[in-house]
Amino acid sequence: MVALLVGYLALPSMLSNWCYFNSRLVPFLWAGALVRLPERAPRWLAATLAVCAVWFSVALGVDYIRLDHDRAAFTAGTDAVPPRASLLPLLFKQARTHGFTAGFAHAWAYYVLAKDTTAPLVFAVERSYPITYRTFPPPDLIPPALDEFAEKHGTAAQVCRLYVPKQPQVDGDRDAGCTREWRRQWAQFWQDAEPRFTHVLTWAMPAEARPLLPASYRPAFKNGDLEIYARTGWGSATEGNPVLAIPTAN
Repeated sequence: MVALLVGYLALPSMLSNWCYFNSRLVPFLWAGALVRLPERAPRWLAATLAVCAVWFSVALGVDYIRLDHDRAAFTAGTDAVPPRASLLPLLFKQARTHGFTAGFAHAWAYYVLAKDTTAPLVFAVERSYPITYRTFPPPDLIPPALDEFAEKHGTAAQVCRLYVPKQPQVDGDRDAGCTREWRRQWAQFWQDAEPRFTHVLTWAMPAEARPLLPASYRPAFKNGDLEIYARTGWGSATEGNPVLAIPTAN
């Protein structure tokens, strides 16, 4: 139990492409605590736990209503996406009314279910998974790179903090270097993405990032922070769909 507790407190919440890494030890801590419970809890403890359970249930219900409003805002453009489109989600913010969790991290799945679109953020990047890509896309178009690319590269200032060495600014050289690196990374990204995706869904895209979209993408829908772009002259509805394979035993 001590080792589990130390591990939970010491391990990071994110390790490589594993999210909530330390939280995975919590069920084992609970199991260890359950076998050490007394047969009868003191009244004050039982009452406290009951109040906590009721309060948690009420808070969860309120949260579901709030998150449902967020979901409605994110899926407002469903009719603007044709069936079996190759949809690329670029989330410059992964939340709307919540800051502690990334509530929109997998909200693109609503479009997958409604219009049978592609799912580039699907969990298919490890050979240990039961379903994987038959032919892997470029690394920048699959997790973990794609998950946070837009969020971390929305502006030149963000790229400056990530990549450009910190040095005294001389005649704006550092700012110019940040902008060049920012544009270079987006150009490289679109070189891989543009041929593969017929539609692009963006959330909370900064104004300065909008001109970096390839000219072939035209606005198809806009509602608040949600914007959807369609590529002009995109052939068949299945163009660019990544092919998944289900490994079978020999």
